[in-house]
Amino acid sequence: MTMTTNMRINRSWFKISILALLIHAVFCLPACKNIHEDDHGHSHDEEPITKLTLHSESTELYVEFIPLVKNEKSVFLVHVSQKKENQLALERGKMTLSLIKGQKGIRYNADSLRSPGIFQCSLIPSDTGDSFKLVFNINDGKKDEVFEVENVTVYSDRATANASILPEEASDIHFSKEQAWRTEFAVQKVKRSKFSEVIKTSGVLLPHPSDATYITASARGIISFAGPDILNGKKTVKGELLFRIGSGNISGDNVSTEYEEIRTRFEMAEAEYKRNTSLIKDKIISQKTYEQSKTEYELTKKRFETVSSGHSSNERFVRSPASGFLSEIYIQEGQFAEAGDRLAKVVGGNKLLIQANLSQKDFAKSSSIVSANFKTPDMKEFTNSKDFNGKVIGYARSISEHRHVIPVYIEIENNTSLIPGSALEVNLITTSEEEFIAVPVNSVIEEQGYHYVFVQKSGERYEKREVRTGKGDGIKVPVLSGLAEGEIVVIRGAYQVKMSAVSGAIPDHGHSH
Repeated sequence: MTMTTNMRINRSWFKISILALLIHAVFCLPACKNIHEDDHGHSHDEEPITKLTLHSESTELYVEFIPLVKNEKSVFLVHVSQKKENQLALERGKMTLSLIKGQKGIRYNADSLRSPGIFQCSLIPSDTGDSFKLVFNINDGKKDEVFEVENVTVYSDRATANASILPEEASDIHFSKEQAWRTEFAVQKVKRSKFSEVIKTSGVLLPHPSDATYITASARGIISFAGPDILNGKKTVKGELLFRIGSGNISGDNVSTEYEEIRTRFEMAEAEYKRNTSLIKDKIISQKTYEQSKTEYELTKKRFETVSSGHSSNERFVRSPASGFLSEIYIQEGQFAEAGDRLAKVVGGNKLLIQANLSQKDFAKSSSIVSANFKTPDMKEFTNSKDFNGKVIGYARSISEHRHVIPVYIEIENNTSLIPGSALEVNLITTSEEEFIAVPVNSVIEEQGYHYVFVQKSGERYEKREVRTGKGDGIKVPVLSGLAEGEIVVIRGAYQVKMSAVSGAIPDHGHSH
């Protein structure tokens, strides 16, 4: 690490837009006191700490430092959280910290992290005033990201600096960055957006009609299964042998009889065609007669080849017409089937239908339904049909006498492992929209009929805030009151923050303050 003073600062640094800046100067609690020891081992245990929280699209910075005083060393701890699905500690990188006034300033280069997610550096200001600017330049090995804090004060003496710090609210909840990094945790800036009216209902996943193929008996006879695994749900490939049709002791129009009849017709047609081929050369028969015999020969040959390919001895073979899985088996081992009887249904599984049950009172809204959020019993969270390239393909115009609901059908692609026949929780989304602040359903904690969210006040301090919510769609919940646009809310890990509040104790921070 290196530090230079009174240097001119390059004003052409790349800057990003800071989404939110939370500056909250507070007394440091006992568990957070030993970070700011100087090179001589002096501990600032009784000194308050300034805390800054800064957000960009991809990064959160949480900074702790002793209030700046002229000619005194102030140590900074800079916590860098990368915003992915969860907040993650920065694993490697460099940071430059600068304190600027006008065209001059001081800079400290931290060439590595002190520990995962945390840089430590220090500054010794040589002047006083309230127009300084702090600049944090973070390089994660791929890009630079710059955070700026305007109107920073450097005090003339320690007593005045300490007196400027306000105490924290006793009701605030402490949840450390180290805790956040070890669990599924994320925060988000809330904003107003359009939220659709939701119709809550139930439904079922059905095979898509275009994705289902029926297997039928090609002759009358006794059905035998090709193996013990011919069961509902069996995966099958096109051309796989599934059933055999045998004659058994049946007389008359059975497999063997049909085969012999087709073979005889073919042999007769073949003989006739060969005979006419010789006769046409001597013009003993007409061209029309020759062409008719040729056509008959070709048709009976094709049929005989088809029958022969699926025939052995006294059996007819029935193979899968497509790849997929057996969704229904309509016959039992040893059962008699007539030609054309259904034996099974093969479903490809590439396309499915969501059948949602719309109540009669909501029928007037049926034409405004545009998508659905749905969840199977084994899914942890709702997902939107549009994530599966879904589209509403229609709804019934009549009501079943057995079920007094109106089916709404939404076609989706099965790009995961959805199982036809699965029961569904369904939230139908309509085109009717209003503007609300909406938060993910996991943001909201319910206690005794009241709803709460956790609002970030600084990097490690949260407020439990009561909110009034509307009808959610399974993915988001509209907040009718209690939140303001621009506030930052815990959207993942709210339960962990709640447990921190219930314990009433400050969790182990994981680094010495």
